[in-house]
Amino acid sequence: MPSPHDVSVQIDVTAESSRLPLVRRTLAVVLDGAGLDGDTATDLTLATDAIAELVVSCSAHTARLTCSVTTHVQCTDVLVVGYLADELPLPTDGFAWHLIEAITERVSVTTGDQGRVEVWCRKNHPRAA
Repeated sequence: MPSPHDVSVQIDVTAESSRLPLVRRTLAVVLDGAGLDGDTATDLTLATDAIAELVVSCSAHTARLTCSVTTHVQCTDVLVVGYLADELPLPTDGFAWHLIEAITERVSVTTGDQGRVEVWCRKNHPRAA
């Protein structure tokens, strides 16, 4: 299998559940093209999907959702940005959040004005044998 290489993609959609399959499929194609092993690509797809679902579940109807994924030789970074409705907190105590924490090395949440939320995570790539 080839070594992972630098690839970056940003997907901007309406924050609706019906748009998440597009994000998921696009991410799968990009990660496959980046030379990641199947388990790492699956973990990143699951983590990104879980984060996007959490953000969408708390978003205003007309809000935007931006998912950015950048692969490097040693790791992949994911950034999901959205806007939460009515200052709802992002749920970080349920199964989805525990899944994100379990399959990534680091995860953080940053909030800003007007309900802006940024969720960042990093997944290290396995070392080649």
